Amino acid sequence: MKKRLLLVGTLALAVILLASTGPVFAWPSIYPRGLTINKLAKVAPGYILFYPHAPGRGAILIDNQTGKIVKEWKHGGMAPELLPNGHIFLSEQMTVPGLPGYYTGDLTEFDWDGNKVWQWNGEAPGRKKPSSPYHHDFVKLENGNVLILGMDKVNRPEISDKVLMDDVFWEVTPSGKVVWELYTTDILDQIGFSDEEKKLIYEQKGLHGPDWAHSNDCTVVLPNKWFNKGDDRFKPGNLLTDFRSLNTTIILDKETKKIVWQLGPNYPDGKVDQIIGQHDAHMIPKGYPGEGNILIFDNGGAAGYPRKIRGWSRVVEVDPVKKEIVWMYEAKAWGEQGLFFSNYVSNAQRLDNGNTFIDEGYPGRLFEVTKAGEIVWEWLSPWVNEPPTPVDYPGPGNYIYRAYKYPRDYCPQFKDLE
Repeated sequence: MKKRLLLVGTLALAVILLASTGPVFAWPSIYPRGLTINKLAKVAPGYILFYPHAPGRGAILIDNQTGKIVKEWKHGGMAPELLPNGHIFLSEQMTVPGLPGYYTGDLTEFDWDGNKVWQWNGEAPGRKKPSSPYHHDFVKLENGNVLILGMDKVNRPEISDKVLMDDVFWEVTPSGKVVWELYTTDILDQIGFSDEEKKLIYEQKGLHGPDWAHSNDCTVVLPNKWFNKGDDRFKPGNLLTDFRSLNTTIILDKETKKIVWQLGPNYPDGKVDQIIGQHDAHMIPKGYPGEGNILIFDNGGAAGYPRKIRGWSRVVEVDPVKKEIVWMYEAKAWGEQGLFFSNYVSNAQRLDNGNTFIDEGYPGRLFEVTKAGEIVWEWLSPWVNEPPTPVDYPGPGNYIYRAYKYPRDYCPQFKDLE
């Protein structure tokens, strides 16, 4: 196993970067890159899927035992995801004037061999095609439909006198029919901003300008003990999403389009400290340790109206009824905190053995920790100059927006990889 080396000057660099108003880049903690820690007896066996956002690469599947690539698809996308039948959802990017390239694309389903089997490009009978039919996230629903996060340009003079880029959620049938939609501007008044905060939104004084809310997460509430006990806020199928620029995570009743549960935007919120620029809030599935709780990658970078910053990242598991943190991973000492910080992107995933798989996305670092916080597996994306150099978002070519770990029996095609 390669020896871990602390970078010289990490603390000084972190202080300098925190003083800046731009994005913050956390240098990785070890060299060389690739697989660096592998305590297999403590690791959940599986394959890891991600898109490294590196030139010439597509979505990649690596074996956690070796850290080596076992499968690569032609296309990438913000958050590639496998289905139990071996199909994969990827994004085919397109260019839309006024929208960043990583926002725009068609959500496409391929089979294991890369053959296209379904696509959502935003076109539907009797409907205006949106500015971007897909960005950041989606979820395949049990009824066969797909819940998709997209973006559309809107004029809402009561919110801003400038054009807004608004996050839109669509539920789309296999035939491409939209059976449910929600524009984020329609629920602004439910979030609970003060007049001062609304003024900042009106003036587009956020990190992303006209992209005023910046949702990065599209998932649903899973079957859970809270609903079984009679708490309708956690009805399976309700929309669960993050708004990075609002420092807010919500659950929305899909039938009424009313927010029924919320963290943020203001500090404090129950026993959960201020979440800042968070990603990938989702409910831990039934049968996994912590089932029914909500897991969040709390970035701690710059976000909000007015802008807030913590300066290091953490992963929090929240009891949604009590609104209190029941488990957390963060580096303890200041110098260590500087080594766990992704200002943008990232996610975390609870595994069936109780470990938590973490994508510290901005430096392209994937690792797995036990409940006690021990790092038992670590891999760093190799597609970057050595040593890495702080640059503006989206990073030096190795950032990983999201990564998922799948058990080795997840889909039939995995047997051929053994």
